[in-house]
Amino acid sequence: ATAYLGSWMTLYDLILCTSMIEHVENPQAMLAEFKRVLKPGGVLWLEAPSEYPTHHDPIDNGLRIKTKEEAQAILGPDWKIEECAFIQSIEFPGNGEIGKGIIVKAVLA
Repeated sequence: ATAYLGSWMTLYDLILCTSMIEHVENPQAMLAEFKRVLKPGGVLWLEAPSEYPTHHDPIDNGLRIKTKEEAQAILGPDWKIEECAFIQSIEFPGNGEIGKGIIVKAVLA
């Protein structure tokens, strides 16, 4: 199923996407929907895993972003990455593993 974020006339200044891109069946469709509803010059804050153990979620598409260049390749040419930071994330309950992630601030051209 395709997620639909609202009317074709609705435009947003900011989209915050945390701990989600690795859990959708089609990340490119999700990013296309973000582009559709974001104003030109609007901002996407994207948090994604870089080094995580396998999720126990029914959908883990395996997407891991390890570099700014990988993030740019996934986002595509319509986005300009303004900031990129790497984070140490939470401990996973029961197994003590620590995940690492990336936070990207991208502006829609």
